[in-house]
Amino acid sequence: MQMENPCWEIIEKLAITLFKETRCQNLCLAGGVALNCVANGRLQRAKIFRDMWIQPAPGDAGGAVGAAYLALHRLANTPRVPVDRMQGAFLGPEYSRDEIIAMLAKVGALHFLEAENEQELCDAVADELAAASASS
Repeated sequence: MQMENPCWEIIEKLAITLFKETRCQNLCLAGGVALNCVANGRLQRAKIFRDMWIQPAPGDAGGAVGAAYLALHRLANTPRVPVDRMQGAFLGPEYSRDEIIAMLAKVGALHFLEAENEQELCDAVADELAAASASS
């Protein structure tokens, strides 16, 4: 039996219980488990909630964002806006390898292991691990 199956079942049972207790038609999920596409698909197909929104910040960052929005709504009496203003989640701008190396040099950051591709990176890491193992 896969470990994911009990996880999906627990998520679904928690969602059903949450709905029964609150009768809220909306569900907002956050955190690493909330990014489980299979569990989210099961929740959607179960049609427990009218609307679902999954905070795309992995880990506990999603909970912090949710807590900040709750405080804004309750403490500042700011109305809720039922629109995804995030317009998707992005990791920020893309930097070239040369830009990254230049910035590291500019701030005096110690850096090494400048690999051109994944295989070169894996080989370099393996060499470093072998050297560290040989010296201990």
